[in-house]
Amino acid sequence: MPATAKPALETAKPLWEPQEGPQKEFFYSRVYELMYGGAAGGGKSDGLLGVALRQVPHPQHRCLILRRTLKELKKAEGLIDKAHRLLHGVARWNGEDNTYTFPTGARIDFGYCDSDKDVYQFQGSGYNLIEFDELTRFTEFQYLTISGYCRSVHPGLIKMIRSATNPGNIGHAWVKKRFIDAMAPYEIVRSKNGLTRQFIPAKVRDNKILMERDPDYIKRLEALPEPWRTALLDGDWNIFMGQAFPEWSWDTHTCDAFELESWFPRLLCIDWGYTSKACALSLVKTPERSYFYREFYTSGMRPKDFAERLIDTHTEPSGRLENIQRVVLDRECFAQRGSPQTIAEQMDEVFQRVGWQLEESDSRDRIGRKMLWHEYLRSTPLRPVKPRPPVDDYWAERFRLEGPSAVHEYEALGVEEVLPRLKIFRPSQNGRFGCPHLIRTLPSLVLDEKKVEDVDTHQEDHPYDAGGYGLKAMDYRAPKKPMEILLRERMAQVGDRSTIHLSRAAAEDSIRKQLTEGSGKRIFYRERPRPF
Repeated sequence: MPATAKPALETAKPLWEPQEGPQKEFFYSRVYELMYGGAAGGGKSDGLLGVALRQVPHPQHRCLILRRTLKELKKAEGLIDKAHRLLHGVARWNGEDNTYTFPTGARIDFGYCDSDKDVYQFQGSGYNLIEFDELTRFTEFQYLTISGYCRSVHPGLIKMIRSATNPGNIGHAWVKKRFIDAMAPYEIVRSKNGLTRQFIPAKVRDNKILMERDPDYIKRLEALPEPWRTALLDGDWNIFMGQAFPEWSWDTHTCDAFELESWFPRLLCIDWGYTSKACALSLVKTPERSYFYREFYTSGMRPKDFAERLIDTHTEPSGRLENIQRVVLDRECFAQRGSPQTIAEQMDEVFQRVGWQLEESDSRDRIGRKMLWHEYLRSTPLRPVKPRPPVDDYWAERFRLEGPSAVHEYEALGVEEVLPRLKIFRPSQNGRFGCPHLIRTLPSLVLDEKKVEDVDTHQEDHPYDAGGYGLKAMDYRAPKKPMEILLRERMAQVGDRSTIHLSRAAAEDSIRKQLTEGSGKRIFYRERPRPF
């Protein structure tokens, strides 16, 4: 820029004046990437429109203002509605293109990006200012891709990315990581490429005009149920609205990795993708609970190469292959898509070499799969645990008539349920274990606005889908240690087979003594109780 040239935003009186406080800071900031807001009623939408008008005196000013859907853009009190009131008689509106053109030649375009593929409608465009209203409604891919179209070769124009939002929705996790966790409020940080970034918080009390014209607005926010009240009134980013799994807890549902017994049954579950992400999760069932212990997360791999990598990652350092009993693959991969082989057939060719059994996932019942996730994440008992009663005449008679089935029912009384039924391995130092992407994405999933019992599909749900396939296919029964391992362990304890026989008899006597304690009656079994 020549030394004599000043940015257009400094050469003329703005068409809109900000309020004192955070809105004014937002309006005059020259930071490249700036997010504004947090709480409801802070003047976010007005601030975006005001910034869009700052460089209107420059004839080459090009601004793009985005919402996730066209309906959101055109709703009452939406951005277009507010722009009509502000710019009536000032600029020319083209309803077909959703564009305002000013006498100077400057232009403001209103657009939307409903799905990830919609980003390509802006390909080849160039805007010196791009604004995202309700940023958490967008995916990170959409934000970063569209931000790449921020460019201009004209002197006097400042290139900027602006956004405003409340906590919550599908983009909550990545927005929080980018603007909340990475810096303190008002702090300006510089990324590796030299571009600056900032977050300016705003709350309803900062909007003096709203407080004067609608003094009861804050009372209505205070009357909201949680978590809406805290999210909208205080702009608290540690909770958010519409979370699909509010029971999630890092401390409760994740654990450090540990070595797994070789006999534990294991299952591999896959949500396939080529352009989008492909996720494979390894699920193991132990006598206590289930664990997701490993993940493979990638894109752009051919099915056979993907399958080869899975075999490599499940081969132990000793060269022994892990005990993968089944491989569950997204049912869409079994459909014929015009190629000589389906995706499932290509993977199966590789898996057959090591004896892995490939099967189709039960992926049609999305609601049932979500409810299964809730059950495995549940950390509180459904009902109080009743204490085990003494063996009275009632139980003695049931032991006599029903034998082992009554014994097992009695022994289950007073035993607390192991909760949660599922835990997820944190990444290990040696890199062999861990599911970082499942841990990252699961708590950030949000509910579908139309199908409120299901998760929104416009988000990073590949680990969630893969895990759901595995939980649906996993045998709910606790695995039993193989007899050869039990005998080997007992042999190591007692030394020879004659002593094993004695210990078997002793085990039976011990069980009899426990069951007859307090009853005063002798119990007769229809069949001998199993000693192991």
